[in-house]
Amino acid sequence: YIREEGEYLMSNRGPMSVASPHDYMFFSVINNDFGRRDRFYYFGFGRSYPDGVESRRPALGVEDKNGTYVGRYYESGGSGEVDGRQHIFEPGSTSIAFQHISTGKGTNPNRFVRFEFNSFGETVTSGTNGLGTSSYLNGVGTMGAASDWGRNIIGLMSEVIAYERELTPDEKEAIYSYLGLKYAITLDYDNNDPSINFDYFISDKTKVWLGTTNTNTAIYHNNVAALVRDDDADLHNMQARSTASGAVIHMGIGRKLGCPSDLDGFSVNKAAIVWGHNNTPLDRETDFAGNPDICGEMDKQLDRIWMVDKTGIDKQAVILSPDRAAFPYNGAGYQ
Repeated sequence: YIREEGEYLMSNRGPMSVASPHDYMFFSVINNDFGRRDRFYYFGFGRSYPDGVESRRPALGVEDKNGTYVGRYYESGGSGEVDGRQHIFEPGSTSIAFQHISTGKGTNPNRFVRFEFNSFGETVTSGTNGLGTSSYLNGVGTMGAASDWGRNIIGLMSEVIAYERELTPDEKEAIYSYLGLKYAITLDYDNNDPSINFDYFISDKTKVWLGTTNTNTAIYHNNVAALVRDDDADLHNMQARSTASGAVIHMGIGRKLGCPSDLDGFSVNKAAIVWGHNNTPLDRETDFAGNPDICGEMDKQLDRIWMVDKTGIDKQAVILSPDRAAFPYNGAGYQ
């Protein structure tokens, strides 16, 4: 957790076996509020502190271009800056930042930088001359910052997975699903098409949320979160709440949510409860007052509807708590 400008972590050795792999990939789980500078870097290689051109061999990050948050790659002495063009990062929400760098010198003859956040992204080929010619990915480096003392993240950097080769589409999708379930991240292959989202699955390929292939589920593919037990993946979510902005539902298995908690989780392996909502604003509701066809003492209903799906279990008791600040039905007269 990086709280202040100028904070970072340092490593004497980078994740790669050679200074400049022909093909490599990073998956980084980050949350940054972007409140201080127009760009930040979550990785830098070549120097033990995040300042100067030597700390960008290369540096991986995000740039704010007047409210459009794009992927950024900078390699001093090599390609220089390579920036994306599409808005793919959301400040304040936890994201899986993915970068695929191909120098065009290995089995893949194409030279490019691929930027993705939560599986949606773009491939950039322009400005990539010299890509990989001045990298030091097997040497000293910094995590959480690069290039300048103030260009660090202000937030969390929870997990990093790196590969010194190009993954197959199935391998890449498996990592996305694992990280998406673990950190309650809403994955979406196409932010511009509500019918193309993501199907989450566990380690044995069992699908637990059909965000794309089931058109009904696709409607509720917002603020996706999951309780899950998958022993083979060492995945044990006993409580969860979507880490994207706008989340209000917190769910768990046990007696007390939060931190400290009192939780049990699932008693069986390969079990999951996943939920999402239809993205209707929380201030919209349907009024039932005086309607004789409505049973019970109910006057209003939120137009936001949550869908909950279960896998590997018949039934399961859960604790459910709405965010008191954001949920409209709170205060006197509600329980």
